[in-house]
Amino acid sequence: MKTVQASGFQRNELFWARSVKAIYAPVVQYFSRALSERLLPHFSNLAPEAERFAEEEFQRLSALPVLYETDSSELAELANDNGVSWYASMAAVRQSVVNLHAVGLRHLFEQQLFDLVSRVPLASRSSANYEKDLKALCKNRIDVKNFNSWPTLEELRLVCHAVKHGAGSAASQLKGLRADLFVNPVVPTLSSLNRPVPVLQPLAGEDIYLREADVEKYAATIENFWNEVSQRLEQMAAGVI
Repeated sequence: MKTVQASGFQRNELFWARSVKAIYAPVVQYFSRALSERLLPHFSNLAPEAERFAEEEFQRLSALPVLYETDSSELAELANDNGVSWYASMAAVRQSVVNLHAVGLRHLFEQQLFDLVSRVPLASRSSANYEKDLKALCKNRIDVKNFNSWPTLEELRLVCHAVKHGAGSAASQLKGLRADLFVNPVVPTLSSLNRPVPVLQPLAGEDIYLREADVEKYAATIENFWNEVSQRLEQMAAGVI
């Protein structure tokens, strides 16, 4: 007769099955929704704002002392160029906000993992360690790498490292997995030239172009992860190996 290995949950699997969904999933939901409901709306009118900026620039330039002979058309062209530059800069800031939100989601997930491992407890450590926290779950019969959520969590791991560090192994792996994230949505033809494009400043809204839908997908995946942990704990409580 096969003996079921005892877990570090100390026969409290049902308590933790309910707790992981109640504690962690709502935080992920609020964090994700803040992007679309609170942050990105501030960037929803960039085009008209850029036009107003160009008009104000024209008025400012027209009021400057005349150091050389010029006409209004030259000033209008310069003001328009400044408006285009303002629009491009703010669009890059918007992109950096999306990129950073994905990074934030990833780190939130890591912190939640460590929180669970520490609360049960499954390990005695003073700081988070993603690999060790995963191993702590696996040692206690929760093999997260068999979860349906695991492939997308791995994608998010690559996204996080690539956005934070730029060029490197994570960016190369991510490009093989999601080449579309390296295509500039504003000028896609620049990204399709037959030459390698270095990943230099993702935190400045360049080179990696995550979309709002990507962040929503990653958030839903983390929620699904906690649902899968909960389901596995319920199985353990029922004696399923």
